[in-house]
Amino acid sequence: MAASAHGVDGETAAEGSLLPCTDRRRVAIVGHTRRARSPEAGTFLLLATAFTLNDFAMYAVVFSLVPLMTERGAGPMVAAWALGLGGTGQTLGCMLYARLTR
Repeated sequence: MAASAHGVDGETAAEGSLLPCTDRRRVAIVGHTRRARSPEAGTFLLLATAFTLNDFAMYAVVFSLVPLMTERGAGPMVAAWALGLGGTGQTLGCMLYARLTR
């Protein structure tokens, strides 16, 4: 691949760069792929797995809350209110999270 002074759409090469433009991601499109995994890849996979398991647990609670409460003697209306209040709390928590982190 020959480097030129002008890249795609008339972009100029960055100083000291052999790439035809400043966007280095285009090299991967050409076909140069790296097979080695970076150390961050393992951390990312662990984090993605943890979030996935957390989501499964959260949805299991949501799906089983009303049957659990009615089985324990609460009426369907009370169980539905408990589920609705939980959803309201989650929504408010998501909306107010940015203010809590400041």
